[in-house]
Amino acid sequence: MLFLYKNTEKLEKEDGGIFINTVLKKTLKVFLIIILGDLAINLKSNFNEDPTKGLFFLSKSNPKI
Repeated sequence: MLFLYKNTEKLEKEDGGIFINTVLKKTLKVFLIIILGDLAINLKSNFNEDPTKGLFFLSKSNPKI
């Protein structure tokens, strides 16, 4: 994702495609927000069902910490 975002800056400098560049950046931001939101919802639902599931630092009864 970050690689694509950095490449859009090069496109603007080389081609002068400002419109295409802004559209690409905005779509990448939207996809990133959707992916992070989905991940947060999944983590929250897994954590509420069983506190031992999910990421190791979110679990309450994980002895590995």
